[in-house]
Amino acid sequence: MKQKSKYVIKVGGVDYSLISDEPYEYVIKIADFVNEKVEKLKKQSTKMSNQMAAVLACINITDEYFKVKKTEDELIRNVVEYTDKIEKLELELAELKEKNNR
Repeated sequence: MKQKSKYVIKVGGVDYSLISDEPYEYVIKIADFVNEKVEKLKKQSTKMSNQMAAVLACINITDEYFKVKKTEDELIRNVVEYTDKIEKLELELAELKEKNNR
């Protein structure tokens, strides 16, 4: 089991304490990613509050995640399908080789 550490990250100008079993560099990478999304949204509308920008960033990040997850699921299905086809073709090839050797 990984050891958990407490980190303080800044998102949208606000400090947040969190506990994670991930390395500090990874946690900072995530915080930087979220900050980029929040700042991009705030630049689009000067009247947008930090909270609203954070919520919209969460929605956008979740949307991206679901799209990537869907693509991943499709790729996994394709790999399984192609693996099944390869196994069937290998069986056919073995049968044909056996018939040919008779």
